[in-house]
Formats: sequence, structure tokens, C-alpha cells
Amino acid sequence: MPATISYQQLQMHNRVRELVDEATAADEERRKDERYPYFRPAAITLAAGTEISVFCHEISRSGLGLLAATRLPDCDGIVVLQSAAGKLTQLSGKVAWCQPLGEGWFVAGFTFGFAQ
Repeated sequence: MPATISYQQLQMHNRVRELVDEATAADEERRKDERYPYFRPAAITLAAGTEISVFCHEISRSGLGLLAATRLPDCDGIVVLQSAAGKLTQLSGKVAWCQPLGEGWFVAGFTFGFAQ
């Protein structure tokens, strides 16, 4: 006997599919390198000398995906990450873009200096 699903379950299923389609479309539009989940607290020092706490959520061969509680300007900067083993790494590059991500949050792309 086939399982029946409610109208609400069907609506939720369709909405999840729309969200996944939206996420994969954005992925294909702006990324040339494969991304990998990489969850680490970090800090970025911008060209003007301002240091901002951020959170890294992904890494690729050409850059980082960052979350911040403030808008990051498109400018040069240095991101400092701490590896799982505790090693600090400084990565120079540029904030390539930054977009609002809900109230009080921003998502940004940081391109490594050698990949610009």
C-alpha cells in the first residue's frame, strides 16, 4: 500500500527543492573552483587597518567563503585562520563581494592574492 503524504508535507518538499535549486544556481554562477566545507573562526584585517572577526565556512583553491556581522568593503585584506592543529595562517587577498544574509549577517567572498 503506497504511503500518503499530507498537503503540508508536499508543500515543504517543494519548498526544499526550490531552495536547493537556488543554492546550486548561485554556486554555478560565481565559482570556478570546487568548494569544501571549512568551519573556523577567523579575523580579517582590511587595507585601512580595521580588524573584524569573521567566520570561515568554506575554502577553495582560489578563496574563502566568510560570514560576518558587518558588511565587508571590497578591498585588500589579510585573513588569519587557525587550523584544527592550532597553526595560525595568514592569507592575503581581496574581499571580492559581500551581500546581506538576513538581519545582521553578511556573506562574503575572499579571493587569494595569487588567484586575482
